[in-house]
Amino acid sequence: MQRMDGSEHVAAGAPVMDEGLCREIAVPLLRVLGDELPGDKKGTACVGAFLNMVEEFGWERVVQCARSAQLSPLLCHALYASSASASVSRLALDALREDHLRSLCRNIRILHVVSEILAECNVKDISVILLKGAALAVTVYKDPGLRPMGDADILVRRQDIPEVHAILTGKGYRSHAEQDMMMANHVPQYILPGGPTIEVHFTILEEARATRFDVERLFERAVPANLLGVKTSTLAPEDEMLHLCEHAAAHHVFGNGIRSIVDIARLTEKYKDRFDWEIAWVRAGEWGIRRSVALCLSLCERYVGLAVPRYIQDWLSAQEGSEQSLERAESILFTPDEERDGSPAFARFLSAKTLRARVQILRGVFFPPREMLFSITGYKPKERGGKQSGIFALYARRAAGLWRRHRGATFHALFGNGGRRGGGLRSTDSSATILGLHEWLHKSS
Repeated sequence: MQRMDGSEHVAAGAPVMDEGLCREIAVPLLRVLGDELPGDKKGTACVGAFLNMVEEFGWERVVQCARSAQLSPLLCHALYASSASASVSRLALDALREDHLRSLCRNIRILHVVSEILAECNVKDISVILLKGAALAVTVYKDPGLRPMGDADILVRRQDIPEVHAILTGKGYRSHAEQDMMMANHVPQYILPGGPTIEVHFTILEEARATRFDVERLFERAVPANLLGVKTSTLAPEDEMLHLCEHAAAHHVFGNGIRSIVDIARLTEKYKDRFDWEIAWVRAGEWGIRRSVALCLSLCERYVGLAVPRYIQDWLSAQEGSEQSLERAESILFTPDEERDGSPAFARFLSAKTLRARVQILRGVFFPPREMLFSITGYKPKERGGKQSGIFALYARRAAGLWRRHRGATFHALFGNGGRRGGGLRSTDSSATILGLHEWLHKSS
């Protein structure tokens, strides 16, 4: 069975992975994959520790863990680069090579489509910034197949969205109307049967921080890049690091697994000769994401060996609850993919003990403050006469879209099976971990 990124799940009957086992395998794996291994004693020691771990747990479990984290292509590359491939079982090496080739083919198809979109945007003088996987695949990783992607994310100015929409629909793309008004940082996803999903962003922060963020600064600092011969740009290294940290921590609460740690470490190592830590830290404060950034960097230092400035670690240590939050982040990171809970809002809803508490949670999700809704939608009351009916329509569309998108997951979580407790609810311990970390990350910092 294939994942969205093209890699395959391990066949039925594979050994069951729990948090403890996943951590014992992932820690040596991260040491090998967090950076291009140097040919010195440190690199040799990392490879040696990894091979010792393999000898204890077996290649089947290691490949399973790498695939779950979407790191199997990178593991394949690292084994060959370190000359450790001779120690790999033939079946495991074939599986890793197959994952790499599948990821490479899929990514080339995605990047080819994106390059065609970028070419048309260039003709119309529309500035585009590649985000996340697409940016990392063409700038940070030596081979675009080493960083699996499920879709492509691009950032454009809000006023350019209508023209970008025309370009995409002209290529056969369609957006799902039921997603309208839901996303805080991008318009509804563009879908094309047989083609990659495209997400067009107008900001890079989630809705809780959308009102304090100047997107234009990102375009002013953007770095020129080349995608299959087409001119484009990526975020400045400092901005990209902050975005990766915010996306992993505040947005996903580390639910996207250990690959996020590898991405952050690889990015900062790639630009280490010109990466300005002080500027990045100042911006993290301006954006209100210092907790996310400091926590991610602390994890990178602990598990990858990234050299993080002492003042960032000191700041994190001074924050109340930082140690507990670090433990919670590690628990989520090393939880097997299939065992992770959903979004914090969803977990909070399931964990609420009273009907009143659940109603309050739903009200906050469906009906955010008007200023936040205006930031998400670009709605300007003064330009539209400030009609209340227009504002009510915005709320109605958001509520309808959220319900259409999440009703299936809600019913499945409440009434489905699959190891859940008490009438279909997820483990309260797991929900408490996610909610506690989410609340800590979103406190003022």
